Amino acid sequence: MARLIVTRPAEQASAWLQVLRNRGHEAVALPLIEIAPVDSEDDAQALELAWARLESFDVLMFVSSSAAQAFFKPKQFNAVIFDAQRGIDLVVNKYPKIRLWATGQGTVASLLSLGIPEDRIDAPAAQAGQFDSETLWALVQKQMHVGSRVLILRGRDMGVFDSSRDWLAQQIESSGGVAQKLVVYQRRAPQWGVAQIAQCRAWLRDGSIWLLSSTQALRNLPATLDASQGICICTHERISQAAKARGFSVVCTSRPTLQDVVASIKSLG
Repeated sequence: MARLIVTRPAEQASAWLQVLRNRGHEAVALPLIEIAPVDSEDDAQALELAWARLESFDVLMFVSSSAAQAFFKPKQFNAVIFDAQRGIDLVVNKYPKIRLWATGQGTVASLLSLGIPEDRIDAPAAQAGQFDSETLWALVQKQMHVGSRVLILRGRDMGVFDSSRDWLAQQIESSGGVAQKLVVYQRRAPQWGVAQIAQCRAWLRDGSIWLLSSTQALRNLPATLDASQGICICTHERISQAAKARGFSVVCTSRPTLQDVVASIKSLG
């Protein structure tokens, strides 16, 4: 049975590792993306201003579970501690008109765990063909009208915004709405040591199956590593295209659910 390389951020990998190991797979974590808090004064001020003007938004759109956790994370505004429960109370009770959008089931799970009622969340159904901005938009575009305000909570990686998120902002604005983007966390490449690079090189040659859930994870894989013998399962067609461009020899596309990924693993058996 092939070894499985789980490349999700450490905060998300543990649930995958547990399920895969419980099913008898050898699964190891190799986070290709690190999640970190924003560290600039401008970002902190923008976040504080967003909370101060929360009632002006019709929608909070979370691009990932990391965005949900970061937005509601305890923080300090002008020496006043702003805890997560206060934020949840504002969204749930004081401003009940605000809808919360999510593209994936992992983000939905994070919002539910924070205390957001399920009937306030809009997201692709669990059985949807794909979990992405396009699928979400087909579901929520009827909510948009002239002047609708959507706050898109997202991460930053190396100062470059992901084009699929820009696509959603364009759809909102073309429908007469206003899309405001707010960075609430940072994504960065891990620090690579000699031993780690050697281990990755071995895993790219020995039949291990890499589970890839973002194009940035591929970008963070050291360019010196030869992927021509690599095998991977990608959770979106865009990621599969990037994996092929990176040189992986066997590329399988799967829906981003554990059940579907496990089925793809069996198909590569």
